[in-house]
Amino acid sequence: MLESFLAKYGYVAILLGTAFEDETIMLMGGFSAHRGYLKLLPWVILAGFVGNFTQSNKSNLLALKFDFCAFCAFLRLYQNS
Repeated sequence: MLESFLAKYGYVAILLGTAFEDETIMLMGGFSAHRGYLKLLPWVILAGFVGNFTQSNKSNLLALKFDFCAFCAFLRLYQNS
C-alpha cells in the first residue's frame, strides 16, 4: 500500500510523508530510488530534508507558542506523586 502510494505520488509523497513519519517514508523513498522508481540524488534526499525540517520546526514553534516545557511537566508530575 505504501509502496504504491510512493510510486503514484513520488516526491510529493516523500515531502508530505516525512512531515509526519520520518523514518518509514525515507526508508521507502530510498528503496524506491534503489528500484529505479525515483531519483535519489538530489530529489529524494531534498524532499526528505525539507519534510523533516518542516516537521522539526513545526514541533518547536508549537512548543514555543503554547509555552510547553516537557521537562517542566515531568517535574510537576514527579513532585505531585
